[in-house]
Amino acid sequence: MSAMRKPDVERLGTIAEELVCAGDEGRLDRIALAIAAREYGTVDVAATEDTLEELAQRVRDRLTGDEGPSGIVASLSQTICREAGFRVDVNDYYEPRNSYLTDVLARRLGIPVTLSVVYHEIARRVGFPMVGIGVPARFMLGYRDSGGLSLVDVAAGGAIITEATARELAERNSGRRIAWTEHSFRAVSIAEWARRILNNLFRVFKEREEYDRALRVAEDMEIVLATPDVVRDRGLILARLRRWREAEAALARYLDIAMSAPDREAISQHLAAARARIAAQ
Repeated sequence: MSAMRKPDVERLGTIAEELVCAGDEGRLDRIALAIAAREYGTVDVAATEDTLEELAQRVRDRLTGDEGPSGIVASLSQTICREAGFRVDVNDYYEPRNSYLTDVLARRLGIPVTLSVVYHEIARRVGFPMVGIGVPARFMLGYRDSGGLSLVDVAAGGAIITEATARELAERNSGRRIAWTEHSFRAVSIAEWARRILNNLFRVFKEREEYDRALRVAEDMEIVLATPDVVRDRGLILARLRRWREAEAALARYLDIAMSAPDREAISQHLAAARARIAAQ
């Protein structure tokens, strides 16, 4: 199998470079590996490719060519979820390794958004295009068939489910009622998918008070999909690290670009505190 690799397969770019290269092809594995490389410094790209290709070949061996979309999904789910044993880490959901593709492949444990990366990448290799569906609190996959968009819940063993079931699962996971809109089941972009992985990591590191790691993730979030809330979060983490001048710049920028944000007063207080610290230096 290694002889079939492209010469540059082991060269992994930065997150920004891999986002540009992904384009319409949707190479989520490369972007997910770039996220892992930010944590570990280096990752084995070839080993990841080999693992995904081996699983894809097992799916190909099942297919006869006569299956419809649901039959292909059944083969994917049988191979990935039941035989290979990929599943949600219910014992330690917020373990950071659940967000890094290298660890997900090695441990067969993850969270819905990263398990969906594995499933998506194997499906892509067997010629079955899928999209990420950013359902609140329950990331899923989708594919087009004669009836429109069908949903696949990788966290539930790759089951094909209805929108009604997806809503029920999402609200059960979040513990609250969700205000559903026409956009709740739209396909996400590659950048939005990567951002969702990073969001999980940011929350974990912030909750653990590992602020250096949280800052690194916030910086990556700005690269992937810069939004006002990321600028704010980076500023607040910088303040936690007592990097007052950088915190002041980020928080001031947030207030400049988020004119109608409901937390303007609270952030203004953080900004004033940062400026007071600077003045006292």
